[in-house]
Amino acid sequence: ETFIPVDYSPPEPPNVSASWDTSRGSAVLFIANPAPAGDTPPAVYNNVYRDGVLIARNVPLSSTFTDPLPLPSGSTYTVEAVSALPSVAPTSVFLAPVEDVLRRVWLNSGSDWGVIASFWGNLKRGQTQGRQRFVEQYAGRSLEVETIGEGRVSRLRVSGTLILTEDSPQDFFAVANEPTAVCYRDRYGSWFVSIQPVDSDAENDALASVSLQMTETDFKDRVR
Repeated sequence: ETFIPVDYSPPEPPNVSASWDTSRGSAVLFIANPAPAGDTPPAVYNNVYRDGVLIARNVPLSSTFTDPLPLPSGSTYTVEAVSALPSVAPTSVFLAPVEDVLRRVWLNSGSDWGVIASFWGNLKRGQTQGRQRFVEQYAGRSLEVETIGEGRVSRLRVSGTLILTEDSPQDFFAVANEPTAVCYRDRYGSWFVSIQPVDSDAENDALASVSLQMTETDFKDRVR
């Protein structure tokens, strides 16, 4: 057999700009696909990548796309125009961080990550990490024997103060009550987690405390 590589002409690259929706911690991409010039093949749809990972296929031409899970520290988006040949033409933009998003922690759950909670007051973060380790006693061994598991443990602890004119304990209860995975995001990164029931206590009419206990999980988000 003989294989002959075919190099198709790419479509026109899309024009892309990005901005924050600071009320939801989400990124909004504005995509404009130019009309084809000359023999350039027309684009038929777009693919969207966040930081090199495909997050959406078949995004309509010249449309607005919302990503609910950008990194608060900023993400690079690549929009790839795809022709019917097929051939592709990418355009990349960097969504720079803004303080209103960067200072907060964000939790998303629910369908398309649309159930959202966040806060920033008196924020405290903690982590526990390590491999699963077990010690057991065996006959003839004077000391216990350690077994090191394949899995590792990664736990997150977050607590702080809710300013009730901005944030509500009910938002956190709603996130925790969804029968779906939870995505936790802060200035240091993002994690898919299993969240424990949320603790919140009213301090007065203006403030409430919140405490979150989470365990990182091996969850793969679907491509939209």
